[in-house]
Amino acid sequence: MAGSGPSPESVIGNDVKTEVVNLGVENPANVGIDSVSADPTSFTRTYVGRVIARINNHRKDQPVTLPVSVSLNGREAGRKMVTVAANSTSLAEFTGFDLPLGYSKGVVKIEAEDPLPVDNEFSFALNRREKLNVLIVDSGKARQSIYLNQAYTSSADLPFTVKIISVQNVTADDIAKSEVVVINDVPRL
Repeated sequence: MAGSGPSPESVIGNDVKTEVVNLGVENPANVGIDSVSADPTSFTRTYVGRVIARINNHRKDQPVTLPVSVSLNGREAGRKMVTVAANSTSLAEFTGFDLPLGYSKGVVKIEAEDPLPVDNEFSFALNRREKLNVLIVDSGKARQSIYLNQAYTSSADLPFTVKIISVQNVTADDIAKSEVVVINDVPRL
């Protein structure tokens, strides 16, 4: 068979014996963080999203209770005790901590002494941004922009700060200070 590569006989000779070795541990003592999920962007100083860490207890014989902490930019932002049943997982949730402007490096850490310390920390990133300044310019009729205003401000979590001005009162400075300008049924500027 030309071109088909070496035959199995030429790779492993008849004098080679194979032996299967089980590298598994009968009762592993490792506890680790499998994953961390987070709402990545916030527009408020107090983080209202959720940082959720999934913690796995690989021990088959007993549950573990251990401290879990979350830190941002090297400063601890929260800590709690979590109990994980034997051969199971539990979730640790953190929310309501201060979030500085810009990107922050987050780390969830469990305090466990086990043979695999590399899975005791899990890094993630969060971003706090300023809200966008939205200027709505209308003709000044009563309740003319009420639905636009409600759409942009229906939840405190939305990334908008809204200002409504009639076309007669709008200035160039108002427009310059706004990232978004909505012209709502104005016949003429």
